[in-house]
Amino acid sequence: MDAPPIKYVSQAQAAAILGMSARTFRRRRDERADFPRPRDFGGGIKRWRISDLEAWAESQAVG
Repeated sequence: MDAPPIKYVSQAQAAAILGMSARTFRRRRDERADFPRPRDFGGGIKRWRISDLEAWAESQAVG
């Protein structure tokens, strides 16, 4: 059986997945070493892997 495809999203979509504004997303991206890094697809196109975003959000959960 084939593995499910890896899904990537834009910065705006990534911010929405994490439930934060675009500004907060950019701040976290720039200031936090543990924040998911995008994949560079060339031509200035950067996308975030959904599974990385979900794993990061889970690691931030308190309790």
